[in-house]
Amino acid sequence: MTHADSHMSRAEVLGSIGALALALATGGCEQIAQQIANRPTRRNIANLASNDPILATYRSAISKMQGPQTTAAFGWAFQANIHANHCPHGNWWLFPWHSAYLVYFERIVRQLTGDTTWAIPYWNWTIANTVPAVFYNNDSLHDPTEGPTPVTESQEFVGHGVLEGILAETNFELFAGGAATSQQQYVQPGGIESIPHNNVHSSFPGDMAHIPTSALDPIFWCHHSMVDYCWVDWQFARHNANTNDPAWGNMTFSDFYDQNGQKVNTLAAITPLFAIFDYQYEPSQIGNQVDTIKAVRTHRDADKLKAIVQRGAPSTIPVLQRFPLPGAIEVSAGAAAVGRIPVGKDALTAAAQAGSGKRVLLRLQHVEPPAKADVFVRVFVNAPGAVSDRTPISDPHYAGSFAFFLMGEEAGAKMNMAGDFVVDITQTLRRIGAANALDVQLVAVPYPGREAKARGFKVGGLELEIARLGATTKP
Repeated sequence: MTHADSHMSRAEVLGSIGALALALATGGCEQIAQQIANRPTRRNIANLASNDPILATYRSAISKMQGPQTTAAFGWAFQANIHANHCPHGNWWLFPWHSAYLVYFERIVRQLTGDTTWAIPYWNWTIANTVPAVFYNNDSLHDPTEGPTPVTESQEFVGHGVLEGILAETNFELFAGGAATSQQQYVQPGGIESIPHNNVHSSFPGDMAHIPTSALDPIFWCHHSMVDYCWVDWQFARHNANTNDPAWGNMTFSDFYDQNGQKVNTLAAITPLFAIFDYQYEPSQIGNQVDTIKAVRTHRDADKLKAIVQRGAPSTIPVLQRFPLPGAIEVSAGAAAVGRIPVGKDALTAAAQAGSGKRVLLRLQHVEPPAKADVFVRVFVNAPGAVSDRTPISDPHYAGSFAFFLMGEEAGAKMNMAGDFVVDITQTLRRIGAANALDVQLVAVPYPGREAKARGFKVGGLELEIARLGATTKP
């Protein structure tokens, strides 16, 4: 049990997210600093040899978890089913839920193997965009459903420029996901989820491509360790605030089991503390900067981190004007579907102007996903000619992309995956200039080397939103 777990009751947290500071305020400073300094390190898997002790422990743990004698809660399939049955996607609990999922998995691995320093290595797909070769050897790290050929992720999804644009977002709901009222309500994914997270999952041919089976693949845990690293970087290195809405922090996750096989309750508000007390990351390049998160070794260091974790901010997107285009749009693979939003040129010009304090957001409403996640979506605006899946992203009218991560046909009823996607088109309008209407071109692009069997998807409506949001450094 961590310092955070042992000193924070539910009653203490219910009042405000500021109560997170209690975990840092209790206990002696020397004890806290020692615990933090000695916490396990999540290593960059690209820096590990195939016989590294970290990977040896991982192999051993998987073999034990797949064996018939393991405790039920420690079973490999049992742990995967936690994700299959309870994971939040498309809402603002994606990061805290998966953060807790990883932490309790680490504790179980340490219990099973006796390796008290073990932590999940992360796959930094931005730097090494091909799946590490260790996952394709004939041992417990290999998921046979993935075939013999390592998957390589496109820089369109995981490149430094793409990631930097996402990490530059300061609004919590645009970065982390839309506000929800229940754990598995699909509302709107944030930038990390809709671009690198979803594309990495769906680019795989096997278990990783579907929510119910993805955690059966050992690469899942390394992928989500990187997703978590992005959240840690966004909070602690870039000093961004999670929402101060108590509905977010007071959510209790009751889906996990500790190292003793006992079910545990975990508040979302506590999860940012895991990166202080339970684990740390081996520094790596995240976007355009090298991670600058430092270990806490003094009272002053602890106070600085305390200020970050206890600070929240309003997360509602402050929309000033809305320009809706009701009516469904059918998007077919390969070709462009076009929707024209009537909006005044003056309004767009003023909103897109540098220094205006405004941004222009395109909201795709109630997107009914394809039957299979074998396509991703590119968004263009006001392109003068026809666009298709061959139109390059270097085209000045390209505004962004997003992807799907689905339950799979066999489990489609478990979660309603229809929700919104938001694309920031401010920089695109600055490049191409505004017009008296906004033509939105949506292209469903098949993943390379794969046939688009799903054929397409449906968008319930479009809305252009002019919001009062600070400028980002998005390219």
